[in-house]
Amino acid sequence: MKVLVIVTTLLVALLIGTGIGKIKRATPIVHNLEASDVPRKAFTPLGSLELLGALGITVGLVVPPLGVLTAICLIMYFAGAVYAHIRAGDENIAPAGSGLIMSAIVLVLQRRRLGFRIRRDTSSPSSR
Repeated sequence: MKVLVIVTTLLVALLIGTGIGKIKRATPIVHNLEASDVPRKAFTPLGSLELLGALGITVGLVVPPLGVLTAICLIMYFAGAVYAHIRAGDENIAPAGSGLIMSAIVLVLQRRRLGFRIRRDTSSPSSR
């Protein structure tokens, strides 16, 4: 549980920082987005998604199924961000890449917390 709280806190800090930066059009974030060919009209919706992700992942500490769902959504969001950077030839994928990795870690830890495990069916088809 400790590791989950620590990684979630780091992810929330990243999401809030970059989310507010996108909404307020902070210069370093604007340069990073423009290098990835993201249109200015997308800054506010992207920032809002990040702030909602921060809220969902935080509430997910108390409501684990919400944490799993939010982590899955954030993985898709950050995978898209990494793709956008790579497609545009921008090598600064550290924020998106770290968000992707932290979201994946949160997903794994939340799933373990809920008791999801891969069950192997060891019985043969004829014994069913």
